[in-house]
Amino acid sequence: MEKKENKDLNSVFNFVKLLDEKKATDILIIGISKVAGIGDYFVIATAQNAIHARALADFIEVEQSKLGREVLRRDGVNEGRWIVLDYGDIIIHIFVEELRLFYQLEKLWGEGKNIIKMADIERERENQRKANFKQEQAAVKAEEKKAEKEKKENAKQVKSEAKAKPAKAEAKARQAKPKSEAKQSMPDTKATKDISKPAKPGVKAAKVKLRKGEASMDVAGDKLAAENREKKSKHTSVKKVS
Repeated sequence: MEKKENKDLNSVFNFVKLLDEKKATDILIIGISKVAGIGDYFVIATAQNAIHARALADFIEVEQSKLGREVLRRDGVNEGRWIVLDYGDIIIHIFVEELRLFYQLEKLWGEGKNIIKMADIERERENQRKANFKQEQAAVKAEEKKAEKEKKENAKQVKSEAKAKPAKAEAKARQAKPKSEAKQSMPDTKATKDISKPAKPGVKAAKVKLRKGEASMDVAGDKLAAENREKKSKHTSVKKVS
């Protein structure tokens, strides 16, 4: 039941907003559901004059029509001194000031469930504005907090990556170093191949023979030199004797 009343009051406040927007004064709401079978709420407002009253009525009908809500009955529009717009559960009364004072619907329906004056409506609006502002501020703070958290996480990630780069470079250098050392210490395979490769038998025999021939030649040379020295010595001795 309370939810239904709140929903109805929201509809009533919509009418009040339209009246206030077009400069109606002394706006109030009277709950009549307990004392009458003709509706739930009266909305009463004062216009500056008949022209103003008709303009208010026309404006309300147009705006409510946009929301898909059509007036069920309208009275007093031609004269414009007391206009009634019947929307079923909500009935709008627009008076010029002298008729408002004369009929005094507020007193006539004073046994209604409640009377909400414009001051109360404004207070309700102000409370609503404050609540909306708090919600907006909370949303902004939540977004700022989220952005700050993301910023910190990004900074942390960047810092972590910066620390990881030298470590990666060092590991890469360590991996490259053994390869370089291995390359430097690798023996000359060609030389090793020449040393380790055995000589062929024919080649080896020829080398041995060549060495023996060279030795024989050396011996013969030495022998010939000795003979020449001996002959020279004898010849010198013969000369001395003669």
